[in-house]
Amino acid sequence: MIYKEYKLQSVGLQHSQYYQGAGVLPEQTWQAVFVGWGESPFSAGEDALEQALSAGWEVMEVENLLSSTSPELDELWDRQAANEEMVDMMQYVVELYLR
Repeated sequence: MIYKEYKLQSVGLQHSQYYQGAGVLPEQTWQAVFVGWGESPFSAGEDALEQALSAGWEVMEVENLLSSTSPELDELWDRQAANEEMVDMMQYVVELYLR
């Protein structure tokens, strides 16, 4: 499928068990949404783009301009070193909307 417009947005740092997800409704103008997870906003964006590509969307030309650094995750590691399991569950989430 060919997209006419897209929105690639970072949701920020999320815990994998508590992220509520994303979706589209018939009355919305977006046709599809793909959620990506990663160690940085950039890697989460790449994950979302790969999912869209796997679903048949022609997103090879979408440029991922999200940051490749993860200062919030680094800071969380510094503060929560004693609770590594909790920190391991935290990743950046990016939503890719297409129409």
